[in-house]
Order: sequence, then C-alpha cells, then structure tokens
Amino acid sequence: MEKRLRIEFQECIKQGLLRKLVPSPEKAKRGLKKAQVFLAQAKKAYDVKAYDSCLMTCYQAIFLSAKAVLFKDGYREKSHACVARYIEEKYAKSGKIELK
Repeated sequence: MEKRLRIEFQECIKQGLLRKLVPSPEKAKRGLKKAQVFLAQAKKAYDVKAYDSCLMTCYQAIFLSAKAVLFKDGYREKSHACVARYIEEKYAKSGKIELK
C-alpha cells in the first residue's frame, strides 16, 4: 500500500506554495461573494438530486471561502493542500475554528 504524503505548513512557505502579499480586503470580499454564488448553485444541484455536481460546487465554495481568508491575511496560494495547511496553522491551532 502506498503511503500518502502530506505537505506541512512550513514546507508550503519554503516551496513558495504560500506567498506573503499585502492584505487585500477587497479580494477577500470578492472571493466570498463568488463563494455565495457557488453555494446557491450547490443548493439547486442538490434540489434536483445532482449530488456529484452539488459536491463539486460545495468544494469550490469552501475553497473560495478559505482563499478569501488568505487574501484578508495577506497570502496567496499555489496549492489547494497548502490552503488547508494555512487554515489549520493560523486558525485551528489557535482555537479560532475547530479543526474538524
């Protein structure tokens, strides 16, 4: 069985997969608005029992929401996995959000 590799937060920084920028509340706000659109689309997909479409659209909404947090904090991502590591490192470990 192949062991899955998990990239860690510091490795994301080291590899340039998370980059520090000037914080952008405007980009964060636009990202959240786009996430809301995806959530509305997910509800429509769910209502017509298009569950695979609903799942993919929910994922996109979650990703855009997390990416908005990065923009607010002054980071840019180059990896979906590193977005998750950032949220874990900066928000879950500090108790601001639950890890689960």
